[in-house]
Amino acid sequence: MIDALLQGLALVLQWNAFSLMLVGMAPFGSLLAGWLADHFGAPVVVGAGGGICALAALVFARQLPRLRAAAQPILLSRGIIGDPANASSSVGAEPK
Repeated sequence: MIDALLQGLALVLQWNAFSLMLVGMAPFGSLLAGWLADHFGAPVVVGAGGGICALAALVFARQLPRLRAAAQPILLSRGIIGDPANASSSVGAEPK
């Protein structure tokens, strides 16, 4: 087993890396968006950003059944969700 202190340290490092990626990269994205808006106009850049977001949503929607199939056994084994084949074992169902 891994020591609890090391687990906590790994979690802190992971969270710091996530925060750095999320918040630390925002200025670079703003800089790029400003440069593009200066060259092509703000409405074009905002529209292109919306189009990219819509395209990403469509790609995610196409992958969702595969992701659900991969996650379901893990969630079942941890007891996070109930077995969909047995409706009475769903989360929130009253015990018999």
